[in-house]
Amino acid sequence: MMSKLKSAMHRSPKARASLLISLPLAWLLIIYIGSLFALFITSIWKIDTFTSKVVREFTFQNFIDVFSDRAYFNVTVRTLIVAISVTLICALIAIPMAFFMARIARPRSRPVLIALVLTPLWASYLVKIYAWRTMFYPDTGFLNWLISPLGGSSPGFGMFAVIIGLTYLWLPYMVLPIYAGMEKLPSSVLDASADLGAKSGRTFFQVVLPITWPAIIAGSIFTFSLSMGDYITVQILGGTFQMLGNVVYQNFSLNLPFAAAVALIPVMLGIIMAFGFTFIYLPLVLVVINSFNTNKSFAWPPTGFTTEWWSKAATNEGIRDAVVRSLTTALIATSIALVLGSLAAAAITRYEFFGRDTISLLFVLPIALPGIVTGIALNNVFTNFFGKLTFFTIVIGHATFCIVVVFNNVAARYRRLGVNLQEASMDLGANRFTTFRLVTFPLIRSALVAGGLLAFGLSFDEIIVTTFTAGAGQTTLPIWIFQNLFRPNQAPIVNVVAAALILISILPIYLSQRL
Repeated sequence: MMSKLKSAMHRSPKARASLLISLPLAWLLIIYIGSLFALFITSIWKIDTFTSKVVREFTFQNFIDVFSDRAYFNVTVRTLIVAISVTLICALIAIPMAFFMARIARPRSRPVLIALVLTPLWASYLVKIYAWRTMFYPDTGFLNWLISPLGGSSPGFGMFAVIIGLTYLWLPYMVLPIYAGMEKLPSSVLDASADLGAKSGRTFFQVVLPITWPAIIAGSIFTFSLSMGDYITVQILGGTFQMLGNVVYQNFSLNLPFAAAVALIPVMLGIIMAFGFTFIYLPLVLVVINSFNTNKSFAWPPTGFTTEWWSKAATNEGIRDAVVRSLTTALIATSIALVLGSLAAAAITRYEFFGRDTISLLFVLPIALPGIVTGIALNNVFTNFFGKLTFFTIVIGHATFCIVVVFNNVAARYRRLGVNLQEASMDLGANRFTTFRLVTFPLIRSALVAGGLLAFGLSFDEIIVTTFTAGAGQTTLPIWIFQNLFRPNQAPIVNVVAAALILISILPIYLSQRL
């Protein structure tokens, strides 16, 4: 029986592709696409205004309210302005940084520069926004202290602070794809442009940018969609300012149907590069310094030195439980993502079959759509069809978007490899398993490690989807930080946790460079 099955699989590439794609596609269709469909169905139901319970009666009133109410129109416009501004600022900073890293920096320096860009990704999302909150404090923040001698003052919390905070968060997601695009530029193309008399500026704008435009678009999709769905940053840095994500979050528990409806000169480049890294690391350095500050507030400069907060954090049971739960969630979600993402990448890049491009687009959807949409969709399914939220609903939610990260990394590596080496191995008598074990796997191993590290970091740091998929008592570390961020007595301990995460984040980046 097994021999007949192997023979059939060997003769039919479509059967092999179907076997590879079936499990990851089933996960995506059932859990993610099914959740989005259920979310749409919920959006056309009514709400009982007295009990706040969902009434399963058909209506378009939710959509009418969204599109007819001027307040929601204004919030939508503000959200688009913020998302576009963040994307443009990220592009303006990332393009010269990526060009410097890919074309000007010495080859031996490039891994270090990449590591410097990647390291903040491993510092907690909330740690980074918390760092900017300490800087933007109106009277006692770092920015106020810095510019007050010049007669200025901190802009405080609001739209400007939100734009800066989101730019800071998503800048690495713009730098990395642009760097990957510029790194692949053949030197012969740049040399040919120079030989034909083009100056460096003209070469950059008429040769480099057009070739790397797809990478810029890829980075822009990440920064735009992540900014559109963010509401945590707005709560911490926005003051009274609101975006679409905040409206959805505020209406989620009171009116789920309504929430568903809303759902090139080297010196100059070096200066920009230095500014970029200062922009990335200055807030993190301030958090580490503040963790030793005797003052419980965010006042700058520090009033004294103490290790008391580190001792209290080390004995805090809530922190230990949250860390263990976050690590466990990230490990399980990453393991699932590595298996399903790798299978999907192999099927889509190695085989031709009907609907391949559509399926490839579906696998990118969980990261392209705002996280709050994913969170509400999964919450709607888990609570209405499975009864309650548990630890495993967190894992399922995290695995769903982590699959995208692994899929993108492994698929990109498969496309670069081609099929010549695998075909040569099989021509020499190796079967498919031996070819994969001895040829394919060693070649894609670094992509698996990179995808696994990114997936682990994304899961460990995730809060938006977790907010909607975590059951009672299932507190992850980002949720613990968010819950204690505004408690005066806990502020110094939050500083310590933030500083510890920043320091620990160096380890996985070091390992990724050694592997």
